[in-house]
Amino acid sequence: MLNLFGYSGGSTLACAAGGASVVHLDGAKAAVAQARRNAHLSGLGEADVRWLCDDTMSYLRRAVRRGEVFDGVVADPPAFGRGGQGKKRSEWRIERDLPEMCTLLSQLLSPSPALLLLSCHDARWPAPRLASHLTQCLPPPRPGEGGAVLTSGTMALEAHAPGGKDLSMGCYVRWSPP
Repeated sequence: MLNLFGYSGGSTLACAAGGASVVHLDGAKAAVAQARRNAHLSGLGEADVRWLCDDTMSYLRRAVRRGEVFDGVVADPPAFGRGGQGKKRSEWRIERDLPEMCTLLSQLLSPSPALLLLSCHDARWPAPRLASHLTQCLPPPRPGEGGAVLTSGTMALEAHAPGGKDLSMGCYVRWSPP
């Protein structure tokens, strides 16, 4: 599994707990350090996880050149972000970088991937728009198989107090094989 923009490691730890070998990538050294601490606190300190602090696009380009292959990808890109330090400092802009990210991911997915999950926390990126980019990453359907399942929805913190309002947290699009 490849977890891009891995932040504090929730998706990484869920995948590792399920037995997956995971590459956790985030551009912020502090986020990667927190994710490692969270792994130890969760009893997953010895799980098969490669912890990387790197620029997402730089890593993806190198991974394609090296011929790396992943059975699944979880990506939670910000609308805007900065990663790296010094001369390697880079900017992520979802408008500019998501199409290339999807193209690179299509080259990194195994012929029979298990999962592709893309989420976004920017109101300008509703689920249908996100889905249109996600479909660029998908492997072609294999002869004789039914169609893959594409699900999408909104993410929200539910209000539990009477009269409270849910807090929108963005949307997600998930592809899984038939």
